[in-house]
Amino acid sequence: MVLLNQTSVYSGTLGGRESDAVAGSKRKRADETMEVEDSPLDLLRSQVAALCKALLKQLQTKSSAAASQAGFQLLIELVTVLPGALSQHSSSVISSAKTTLSQSGANTTTTLHTTTLSFLSLFFKTHPASSFNTSIPTIIPVLLTEATQKHPRVASEAFKVFSSLLQATQPISSADWAAQIYKEAVNRLSRNDTDSEVRASAEEVIGNLWISATPVVSNQGGAEWDALRKGARPEGAVRVIKRVAASNVPMSDDWVVQSVEWVLGVLRRSGRGGRVESFECLDVLLAKGNVPDTIITDVINQLKQYLTIADITILSQALTTLSLLLGKYPKVTYPIVETQIVGLVSSLVCSSLVSGAALSSTEDFYGTLVTADNQIASHIIPSLTTSLDRAGREGSASNVSKCLARVVKCSMGIAAGTIAEFHKHIRPGTKAKESQIVLGLLTLGEIGRSVDMSIQSNVFNDVLQYYTADSEAVRSAAAFASGNICIGNTHVFLPIIVNIIQRDPSRRILALHAIKEVVSNCSHAQLESVAEVVWTPLFERSDTAEEATRNVASASLGKLAAVDPSRYLGQLRAKLQDRSPAVRATVLSALRYTLVDIAPELSQVAPTAVAQRLDEALGELEKTMKDVAVTKDTVKQDLERASELQRSCLRAIAGLSKIRTAGTAPGFEAFVSKLEQTKWGPELKELRQGN
Repeated sequence: MVLLNQTSVYSGTLGGRESDAVAGSKRKRADETMEVEDSPLDLLRSQVAALCKALLKQLQTKSSAAASQAGFQLLIELVTVLPGALSQHSSSVISSAKTTLSQSGANTTTTLHTTTLSFLSLFFKTHPASSFNTSIPTIIPVLLTEATQKHPRVASEAFKVFSSLLQATQPISSADWAAQIYKEAVNRLSRNDTDSEVRASAEEVIGNLWISATPVVSNQGGAEWDALRKGARPEGAVRVIKRVAASNVPMSDDWVVQSVEWVLGVLRRSGRGGRVESFECLDVLLAKGNVPDTIITDVINQLKQYLTIADITILSQALTTLSLLLGKYPKVTYPIVETQIVGLVSSLVCSSLVSGAALSSTEDFYGTLVTADNQIASHIIPSLTTSLDRAGREGSASNVSKCLARVVKCSMGIAAGTIAEFHKHIRPGTKAKESQIVLGLLTLGEIGRSVDMSIQSNVFNDVLQYYTADSEAVRSAAAFASGNICIGNTHVFLPIIVNIIQRDPSRRILALHAIKEVVSNCSHAQLESVAEVVWTPLFERSDTAEEATRNVASASLGKLAAVDPSRYLGQLRAKLQDRSPAVRATVLSALRYTLVDIAPELSQVAPTAVAQRLDEALGELEKTMKDVAVTKDTVKQDLERASELQRSCLRAIAGLSKIRTAGTAPGFEAFVSKLEQTKWGPELKELRQGN
C-alpha cells in the first residue's frame, strides 16, 4: 500500500485522477531519438493482472477477516491510483465482495464489511458501467441487506454504494432495486432514532435517485421530501434539494414553492454557517420554477433584514438573490426594490467594509436593477453621490465609483451626460471639494475602461493635471483614472503616459501607476499590443535608486510576462545577470508577480510536479502574505501594492491547495490551515469555491 501511495504522488494521479501524459510506454519523441522510459504507472499497469489474480485467490479462500480486509484495502489503493484497472476482472471482484458480505457473523467483522463496501463504492465510481452491468443482479440482494443493518457504519456505507451505483448506471428507467433502496432510505429518514451518518448517506441516495432514476421515484407520492424536511439538521436536506433543483430533472411548481417556503424557514432559524448554503439553494429554486407573487414578496421582505454590514458574506448572498429576482420576476420585485431597498443599498455601498464578493454582488444588483427599468439609471447616480456625501470621511469613493460605472455600462444612454457631470468637478479652476474631485476622477476612470473618451473634449488632459496635486488621495485617483481611461483607447492615450514616464521625472511614478492599471485591467487581447509599447520603457526605469519606482515597474513587468511567458520570461531571466543591483532587484520582484499569476494555471497543467514542490515555495508565499510594516515613510500606494500582491497570492494558494495530496507537503498544509484562521480565511474559501 505504501508503494501504491508513492506511485500516486509521483506519477500524476492526485485524488484519483490519472494523468493522460503518462499513457503509453516507450513512446518516441518527435524531436528526440531516445526512448521514454516506462513510468511508475506503466510498470504498475503491467502488474495489475498478476496482482488481481493473487488477491482474488486470497479473497475467495477461507482467509481470516484481517487478511480479507487487507486485501480489499489494497484494492482500494489500486483503483485510487489506477481508475478502471479492474475492468477486466469485474465479475470476479464483485463475486469476491458478495462472498465476503454474505459471511456469517462468526467469520467476519464490522470493519471488514465497511471496508468491502467502501471498495465497492469506489469501484463503481471509477469503472465503466459496461464492465460490471451483468454482475449487478448478483450482488444487489446482499447490498440491500447491508442497508438495513443496525450498525450505522455498515448501513451508511451500503447507502454510499447505491449512490455510486446510481451515478454510474444512469439513466435508470426501471429497476426493482432502485425502488427498494428508495423505500429503505425513506424509512431511515422518517425515523427519529436514525444515526446522523446513516441519515446523511440516505439523503444522498434520495438526491441520486431523483437525478439518475427519475421514473422510479416520481410516482412514489413525495414521502421522501416530507421526511427530508422534518429532520433536526436541515443542512443535508438543503444540499439534496439544491442538487435536484439544479439538475435537468423537471420538478413541479408545487414542489418548488414548498421548497422555497421551507428554505425561508431554514434561513430564519439558521446560524451564520448554515445560511450560505441555504441562500444558494434558494437561488437555484427561484431560478428553476414559476413562483407566485406572494411568495416572491415574502422572500424580498425576509431579505431586507440581511442588508447590513454586520455580516458581509450574508449581505453578498442577499444582494445576489435580489439580483436574481429582478431578472426573473421584475414585475413584482422592481416596485418593492425601488421604494424600500435602493436607498438602503446606496448607503451600504459607501462602507469600506463592503469589498470582494460583497462589492461584486452590489455592482451586479445595480446592473440588474437598471436592466429591469432603464429609467431609474438617472436617479441612481444622484442617490449614490448623496449617500457618499452623507458618509463623510468614512465613505468609500472607490466603491461608489464602481457602482456608478456599472449603472452607466447598463444604460449607455446616460454615459455622455454622466461623464460631463463628473468632468465638471475636475476642470481647471474648479471649486469642488477634494472628496468630489476624488470621486470624479475614480468614476471617470471606471467609466473610461469601457467607454472611449477620446471624443470627450479635454477629459484626459484634465485628469493628468492632478498628477501634481498637493493631496496624495487626489494624485492616486488621477493615476487610477488616467490608466483606466487609457484602456478605452490605448492607441490615443497610451503614448501620452509612456511619454511622461520617459521625459517627466516629477510625474513618472504616477504614470507608472497608470501603466499598472492598464496592465492589470485591460483585456488579454489588448495586452499584446500594450506590451509592445510599454515593455522597454518599463525596463528603462528599473535602473534607478528609487525603490517605489522599481516596485511599480516590476508589478507591470511581472504581469506582462505572465501573459506571454515564452516571450518575456527569457528576457527577465537574462536581466538577472545585469550588473546593476537595482535591475536585478526589479526582475526578482517582477518574477514574483509572474509566478503568483501563473500558479493556478501551473496547478492545472502540471499538478503532480507542482504538488511535489509546494513546500519549496512556502517561504515566498509566507513572505507575500505577511502584512507590510507601516513606517513614517509608508505611502498609500505601498499599502495598495502589498494588498494587491497578497490577493494575487491568495488566488494562487487557492489553486495550489486543490491539488495537494495529504502528506506530500506538510509545511504548505500547515500554512493553509493557519491562513484559514486569519482575516483571509473567508476570501480563501470563496476563491476555492470559484476555482
